[in-house]
Amino acid sequence: ANSYTWLFDGFVHADVLYVGLLEVSSDASATALGFRLTGMQLARIANWRDAPRAWRIETSRLANSAHAFPGSALVVKGDHLYLFAFTEMQDGHQPRFLTRLALDRLEAFPADLSGSLETLSADAGWQPGLLPERAAILMDDNASEMSVEFDADRARWLAVYASPVQTGSSRADRPSDRVYVRTAEFLEGPWSQRSLLYLMPELQPDHFGGHEPDTLCYAAKAH
Repeated sequence: ANSYTWLFDGFVHADVLYVGLLEVSSDASATALGFRLTGMQLARIANWRDAPRAWRIETSRLANSAHAFPGSALVVKGDHLYLFAFTEMQDGHQPRFLTRLALDRLEAFPADLSGSLETLSADAGWQPGLLPERAAILMDDNASEMSVEFDADRARWLAVYASPVQTGSSRADRPSDRVYVRTAEFLEGPWSQRSLLYLMPELQPDHFGGHEPDTLCYAAKAH
């Protein structure tokens, strides 16, 4: 098939499993890896405790956009689902912003949830719709996937992720070997500057057996 979906973040609410699905289309001219991003869905699996082959999967649209994808990380807090989103900038950057959805919209689970999204704007708080052009950029570096979890010991939210490529004039096209963490008191920020959390051993020059140039590590998350 020319189009397919990738699993993104997920969560359980009211004993129902929900999983973000990034829509992807094959396109040899789009990127070096031969695909382009086309939209975002949310899958709902009520019988998730059954064997996976018996799952009854429903889907609802979150975004029909080639520029904004609400699904980098999904967090249930209070009466809302918070969806960290990344936007595909024309210069190739993927900064993250924040959207949210009232949890009661998941009960009816209409075929299209995109009209129920709100975006945290840079100048006017929460605004209806998916609005990347008005969004407050919470993390200005590149990443499409990450984990966001609350650390009770630190009383802070932790965002863990890896940028796809290294930065610096001599490293622009090299895969990143670094995992970063940011912290915040509130989901809405302000988020701290990123700190180095981990170096991926498979991408180090002195890795056992030698570094394989075609090896790529990505989509870092906390476990």
